Amino acid sequence: MAKAIAEQNPVRSIQAEGKKVAKEAAFSPLMERLARLGYAVKGFLYVAIGFISIAGALGKAVRRQTSWERLLISAKQSCLLTMPK
Repeated sequence: MAKAIAEQNPVRSIQAEGKKVAKEAAFSPLMERLARLGYAVKGFLYVAIGFISIAGALGKAVRRQTSWERLLISAKQSCLLTMPK
């Protein structure tokens, strides 16, 4: 029967073969592992973003000052302290 359909319409046989191969690929063990890995990465990102947002809400600095920024701050403070009023 399938051979008769293939002889009549080759496009349908190619389409049916493509659907069969796609189903086999979708339910393969490799795809299952990749899906699980994707869920794990998604969970990790949610946790990381949660920690960053909690740190921001609590007022914790996410980045530290560089030595150049500390130098500028100390220079400004020393200039303000030594300037006559």
